[in-house]
This record gives sequence, C-alpha cells and structure tokens, in this order.
Amino acid sequence: MVAWLLAGLLLCSPVLAVTPDAVETWDTGATESWVRWDPLNQAPSSVSNPTNYLRAVFGSQTMSVPQMHILRADTNASSGVFVGDYWDAAITNATFDLYCESHIPKQLSLYFYGAGRWWGSYLPLPGGTGWTHYDVPVRHGSDWRFGGEVSAEFKAAMKAVEWIGLVIERNVSLDSQAYGLDNFSLHGASDLVDTDEDGMTDWAEFIAGTLDGDSNSVFAAELGLTNAPSGFVLMWASAADRVYGVNVSTNLAAGFVPEAGGITATPPVNVYIDADATNGGPYFYEIEVEE
Repeated sequence: MVAWLLAGLLLCSPVLAVTPDAVETWDTGATESWVRWDPLNQAPSSVSNPTNYLRAVFGSQTMSVPQMHILRADTNASSGVFVGDYWDAAITNATFDLYCESHIPKQLSLYFYGAGRWWGSYLPLPGGTGWTHYDVPVRHGSDWRFGGEVSAEFKAAMKAVEWIGLVIERNVSLDSQAYGLDNFSLHGASDLVDTDEDGMTDWAEFIAGTLDGDSNSVFAAELGLTNAPSGFVLMWASAADRVYGVNVSTNLAAGFVPEAGGITATPPVNVYIDADATNGGPYFYEIEVEE
C-alpha cells in the first residue's frame, strides 16, 4: 500500500466577528458609547471626552471605601468592533494608553466577559503620572484568571466576548482623581504574514496552536503502518482545546472526503488509525483543525 500525508493543511478560514487592529482614539470628541461601570454599586455611569480621550473621575470623599471603575466597550461602543468571536479573529493582544492626572491607581487590570464568565489580567501600575502604554497578551496562561482554571473555559469565553474593559481601582487617597484611556486596540494574527517563514501564516499558527515566532513549531504529521495486515497510523502535533478532522482521498483529482471528525486534542500528539485502508491504494490524507 502507498499513502501520502498532507500535514498542516487548515481548511477553516478567518471569521472576523471583531475587527483586529481597529483603534479607538476618541478623536471625534465623543465617548463612542463607551461607559464607566461601577460593579460595586451595580449602576452604570457616564464618562467624558475632554479633548480626544476617554476620561473617568473618582470624586473626593470623606472616608476610604473600595471603589472601582470599568471603562467598558460592548456591542454599542465603537460600532461593536471590540466584541464578538476573539478565537476566529485570532486576537493575540490588546494595547492602550492610560493617563493618570494626579494619582496612581491602587490596582489596574484588563477584563473581558464571555460565556457567563469574567476573565481578568492584573497589570503593572504606572511609574508616575502622565501617559503609560500597555501591551497585554490575550491568551490563556498569560496571567488571565478568575473565569476558570482550564483553557477550554477560556476558549469558550473568547468565542463569545460580550464586553471588554479596563478596571481602575481608586487610589487610597480621599482626593478627587481622574484617569484617561486612549488608543485602545485589539490585535490579531495576520492571514497574510508568515513571521517565522515556516510555510504557515501567523493566523494559521494561532488556529493550530503553534508559535508564529518559532520555525520549529509547526503543525506537522507523520504516517506509519499499523501492526495489522492493512491500515495506516496518522500522528500529528496537537494543541490544547483544538478539535481535528481527518480527510482521505484515493484520487487527488476527485478531491477529499471526510474520514473522521470531532477528534479531541490529546497534546502533545494525536494518533488516528485508518483501519479501512485495505487495498493497495494509493491513499492521500489531510489533517484539518475544525475548531
């Protein structure tokens, strides 16, 4: 029997429910329907745009009590470009600039909400007043927590993000204090760029769970014979939370047909046996990432 394996072929294509690399600058003087939400008081409140950024103010008070603001974007904000399916859009990181007028916040974090869960990432505090730039990876294992412990829960949330926001906790000072947000953007892996020149675009590497900066990290597969008189063993590098499919053809001109689908990842390697390969072939196989 003869078989060829087409490893690393991805049949899915990007579905950009969000808009990677869109930047909200608030240069129109409007708030673009972003809101300041105080979850402790369970009440939404407004924000302002003094010139070309989003501004939230903690008023002065006579006693120290926990107080936080979430500068939040949902489907109504910025034409909805910051919510939706982060997974299919291959969102890799979020960037923004934070402005501290007179105080440094007690705590700062980036959150998103999806599939009934909050996920947050604590961020380092600014070194002083003025503007500070942040670049935050958006992937499980990069300090994202609170929504669950397993990466499957993180993936489910990423596929249905309802809002994303910057959480600012009030400084312990009782004085009035104000903070600003500017240049908020989500960045996605490109389907046109192959950073490590290994034959897979950065988007394809995101979907496959490989590293777009490492040419040795590829969606590779191997083929071997079974111990039985007929059949082939297919083995490929797998990543957590992926679901795979195997397609087969005996005539490339006629195309491929599904052999098996819904194959759950078993990192670091998945194994599938095609025991139906019982004649002389030839057999051609392709492995796809279904989701």
